[in-house]
Amino acid sequence: LGSPALDMTLTRLRRVLYVGQFVFFKAPMVVAAIMNKLATLDTQLEFTWVCSKAHHSQVRELLSEEASKRVSLHDWMPQEELLKVYDQHGIFLFPSFFEGFGKVFLEAMSRGLCVIAADNGGARDVIRHGMNGMLSPTGDVETFVTYAQELMSQFSLAANISKEAALTARQYTWDRVAAETAAFYQDRLEAKSGFGK
Repeated sequence: LGSPALDMTLTRLRRVLYVGQFVFFKAPMVVAAIMNKLATLDTQLEFTWVCSKAHHSQVRELLSEEASKRVSLHDWMPQEELLKVYDQHGIFLFPSFFEGFGKVFLEAMSRGLCVIAADNGGARDVIRHGMNGMLSPTGDVETFVTYAQELMSQFSLAANISKEAALTARQYTWDRVAAETAAFYQDRLEAKSGFGK
């Protein structure tokens, strides 16, 4: 949030990003299926997958031959480097089977990426479909692919979502979290002191 999000560009829209642990609930098989399908449909797309280097061989096993040629794998990196990666991409995949809040999609939104997320967890609470991101039924590869194609083919839609995403993310600050947490506990203390009167 310390620097403004970059404007969406056609170049950014041709680059698809995923950042997440290689664990079942993060749906890596869905990420791979989306990338495989998009790689077949558009030979100009580039993909980046950030996860622990220990899992890169497992990622490669999920990718088709065509997708594997165009997926760049990266190990975990410092936040400053990850910010640069976000800024090079236009579409962010967040297909988890289930999540609590999952701050990575909010990080992507803060950098102006168009997030396509599974309709569950924190993403459902933050994303307004078609306004500041896209929500797909959980596990629905075809819908993720369709939304990615819509964003790539309708630049004005992608640019508007990018701007709204960055604005939305800027509402979720640590100061806000602290204030809301303190207010919650104050409310509980007041409720407890009035209990039984």
